[in-house]
Amino acid sequence: MKKLIINIFSIIASLLLAVNVFAAPLPFSDVPEDAWYYNDVRTAYRSGLINGKSATKFAPDANLTYAEAVKLAACLNQFFEEGSVTLKNGDPWYQSYVDYCTDRGIITREYDWSENATRGGYMGIFARALSEDVLYSMNEIEDGAIPDVPMDHPEAEGIYMLYRAGILQGSDAETHACNPETGIRRSEVSAIIARILDSDRRIKFDMVIDIPFEMADAPVDAYPKYASGQAVFAVEARGNDVKYNWQAFDLETMTWVSIGDEAVLKVEYNFTENELIPMYRCVLRDGDEELVTDTVSVYPPITVVKITKMPIDRQRLVSIILSCTNLELKAARAIAESGQPCEIRVNDSVAGEEMVTLLAEIGGEATAVAKSSSGLRFVRLTAVGENRIEVIKLIDKHTGCGLTEAQHMVKETLPIIGRFMTEGDAASMVSDLASVGATAEIE
Repeated sequence: MKKLIINIFSIIASLLLAVNVFAAPLPFSDVPEDAWYYNDVRTAYRSGLINGKSATKFAPDANLTYAEAVKLAACLNQFFEEGSVTLKNGDPWYQSYVDYCTDRGIITREYDWSENATRGGYMGIFARALSEDVLYSMNEIEDGAIPDVPMDHPEAEGIYMLYRAGILQGSDAETHACNPETGIRRSEVSAIIARILDSDRRIKFDMVIDIPFEMADAPVDAYPKYASGQAVFAVEARGNDVKYNWQAFDLETMTWVSIGDEAVLKVEYNFTENELIPMYRCVLRDGDEELVTDTVSVYPPITVVKITKMPIDRQRLVSIILSCTNLELKAARAIAESGQPCEIRVNDSVAGEEMVTLLAEIGGEATAVAKSSSGLRFVRLTAVGENRIEVIKLIDKHTGCGLTEAQHMVKETLPIIGRFMTEGDAASMVSDLASVGATAEIE
């Protein structure tokens, strides 16, 4: 019913506008026909919502008082709600309008009714007097876009509603500044009433805050202590309309595959089933601009065997160390001959359990624990060169992955990621690869 009333009123207002083109001039000597507000005053005056200060004076430059503002708000609200205005003056003349607006929550405090209304105060009262059907949004006005109306301004909600409805555009058509603390003239009030009554007069414009597109917080690699679990990567970017596209690197197709469109990515990992290192990145877009994060990965934990009691059979200990680690003979002998408790990084969790068992069989005591791989390095193979067979052998030698997997890793399309190793081992692998014509980088 409310929409029907509004539509009928809009039609009547439009007909009035059409008829008034040929009607007699306004009775006000201070509203010249070439004034910017002439048609607005005529529409507002003939609607019966605003009168002149006298029979011949409209006072277009006079400021509106709060008493006049509350009367206009009450009459507009009653017409849109009930289809007609039956309100009459009280004692004092504005009291009936004050009571009406108070009862309906249009005003929530007392004003000095004889004072000039501020633009912000008037806009707040008017916005509360009109329904969403009247104040439908047609403009994109972002929060905080009006330069002198921050979102914590006491009348910000109403001012932004009127801007978004095209009823206001501000006192400056360039910056759309509101000047909320200054007075509002009767000519400006007439323009607002005319735009409320005739939607064709509403002003179409947008106010979008231009936020420079930049990455505020980039994701970092995950170094869990457990072989299975969930890793969380987060990226934050600033911009007007930032969109996120998380991608995972598919080693089978050697391409990046989209897996998510939120700022936060949660991934499940299980290194007991798959020792390949999952790689992720996020592509961020803001319009035509694009940013890509560095590649991030979930790195598997390393398994360390802590020998708490050395066995007597040192020769057998050397063999056990060699079978469960990537250490060379010289390093294994040095550990065995020291006779001191120590920690040794083994190839994987299976090797760790095996080493603990074998040490127990010869009188030693040890425990295997998982630790974060943070601080270890990865080798990225960037070019294979012509001597592919030697490259495959070197990958096997340095990573212990086996010839079959090493061969699978060496493909036409790069990059390929090697396994974890200490910084010294990584440097050694890069050097060996260079000697056979391949190139690699330490990450």
